Amino acid sequence: MAGAAKTLRLPYHIKCHNAACDSYNYGSSRVAMYGGHAAWLEASRHFALSGKNDANGMWTEGVKQLSCITNFREAVSRIQSCYYYRFLKLGAPRCLGDMGAGEMWQFFLAGRSQFGYSCMNEPFRMLSGMVDESLFNSDTESQGWDFAFNSTRMNLAHCVPIISSSSYTLDVVASWFPDLIHITRFSKAHANKGHKPCKISERHMEVLADLTRHERRLYDLAAQRANQFLSSMPHRSHLGESGGGGAGQQISSRGAGPLAPLLSIEDAARAFLQAPLPPRVDHVSVERPLVFIHQRKAGGTSLRGIMAGAAKTLSLPCHIKCHNAACDSYSYGSSRVAMYGGHVAWLEASRHFALSGKNDANGMWTEGVKQLSCITNFREAVSRIQSCYDYRFLKLGAPRCLGDMGADEMCQFFLAGRSQFGYSCMNEPFRMLSGLVDEPLFISDTESQEWDFAFNSTLMNIAHCVSIIISSSSTLDVVASWFPDLISITR
Repeated sequence: MAGAAKTLRLPYHIKCHNAACDSYNYGSSRVAMYGGHAAWLEASRHFALSGKNDANGMWTEGVKQLSCITNFREAVSRIQSCYYYRFLKLGAPRCLGDMGAGEMWQFFLAGRSQFGYSCMNEPFRMLSGMVDESLFNSDTESQGWDFAFNSTRMNLAHCVPIISSSSYTLDVVASWFPDLIHITRFSKAHANKGHKPCKISERHMEVLADLTRHERRLYDLAAQRANQFLSSMPHRSHLGESGGGGAGQQISSRGAGPLAPLLSIEDAARAFLQAPLPPRVDHVSVERPLVFIHQRKAGGTSLRGIMAGAAKTLSLPCHIKCHNAACDSYSYGSSRVAMYGGHVAWLEASRHFALSGKNDANGMWTEGVKQLSCITNFREAVSRIQSCYDYRFLKLGAPRCLGDMGADEMCQFFLAGRSQFGYSCMNEPFRMLSGLVDEPLFISDTESQEWDFAFNSTLMNIAHCVSIIISSSSTLDVVASWFPDLISITR
């Protein structure tokens, strides 16, 4: 890609070529080709905010259409390669067979690289648009996994998949993106180098198959998708035929079962109300921190001050935006404290705590946070969106009163208007709590499967939180009861 971009004189941002290898976002780049270990989540965020707004806050998209390529490798082969690449340097056994099968299973669940990532379920980590290391580091069946699979499947549908064992999929890429015609040379130039896996027992292979059950099911789906691309090209073999490397053959999935459908919004709401309440925490600490996910224009500014004051009184370390941390900062950096608060979305908080542990010399991981507690604030939706308009858009020259616009004009404004940072006033709770980055969805008012998905995700996350309803002071009493350290919130 870097070579093609250079030949065609196209601007590009390709990690390890004209950008740092160990960088996992695209910064302020505005180029024609991007490539690297930057997950769907980071790419979505990058392009969602790549436009600009005019003096009235009306938004012009910076990217009209985004195309995607991604690569797949057979799951058992990939996880073994990951082990040898990441963990031998940390002192792990030279051969997986040197561990018992049960010990190996535990290692893959608990082992982490120096950056805090396991070898488990990499395609979901890169393509789901989610940050949930506790899920990605598991091999169980759960509603969370059904959810992650649905999300990954939806995103993968936008991409052309490369199956590493089939050179035919490179022909597809060259056909879909003629600028990359030279990619067909990749199969001759590329070879998986490095440690040659040693021989392991049949039982070890069975354990690896169980560990990769979710990934194998996704790999099979990606291979089927690649076959669809190949079918659209004349005189091309399917994966699994002569020269295809067998990648398109049906892949068995031990105990994976059929993929569960998304819950309807009504069923998701019912499941949410039936979920157990989050546990009370008598005293918050670095190991059991409290996070306030502050929804914009929903009356949470005073709570930040109360949290900062309580932390000071109790001599607890804190990271509260606009108090001991910058207001316009939307992550928690390297902070390891007892109380967090600000306009930091569920997504960023999840990422922060997922990587807050440390690993020993053998790469075995110790979680830094044992239990996370959450508070968030809600305001009646019509009141919140009007408040957001007054706060964000009057300064940009918008009409002083919504009534000065016709109803249809006002509707169009809310769909197209953006703040100076590229965000609309629409659907703030989903933006903050869904764990997703999907501005085109959040600025829409239509019914769709994507909205069902966002609703499911948001309710799953809110189930972990104590909600403050700003029109009800009794919800402040609930917070004080659940977190006695915040007793002053009732004032």
